[in-house]
Amino acid sequence: MADERSRAFEQAALARAQRGRGGQSAAPSLRTAVPQREAPRRKPQEKPRIVKGPGLTKEEQEAERKARSRYVQRIILCALLIFSMLGSLMYMRARISELGRERAELAETLEECRSEKIRLNMQLMARISPERIERIATQELGMSKYRESMRYIADVNTDSAKVFQFVAPPADDGQ
Repeated sequence: MADERSRAFEQAALARAQRGRGGQSAAPSLRTAVPQREAPRRKPQEKPRIVKGPGLTKEEQEAERKARSRYVQRIILCALLIFSMLGSLMYMRARISELGRERAELAETLEECRSEKIRLNMQLMARISPERIERIATQELGMSKYRESMRYIADVNTDSAKVFQFVAPPADDGQ
């Protein structure tokens, strides 16, 4: 450790001397004139040589080529399968959204039809009210309500019927 300190001190003194600081001369001192050891240089490592054995036979090369081809085909098939699944998923979501909008429109139309049905039923009930039918029968068709004094006579030969009103004779009170 002391050796390292002295070496560091010498290097610092040499650096000051070369820069001309501290009032010292630019000449190296005796202490720093000692040549320093250079770190041993490392030889660049050589890359290991790859020694190829005897080449593959044509059958082995063909088998290896087919194996690589099958591997690539499987990757492409998996990619196509994934893309088709994603495509069908996107289509289904779009279709669900479209059907939801259509359902909302149909619900709105159904509600309009229900309100129209209620309106038409009320209008029908107003047209077939008993008071209106009686008024049309008496005023426009000249009919009258059934009374006890009316008799209905049907003629079978002519398929017609007539209503006659009989006037009851006045009752005798014994006077």
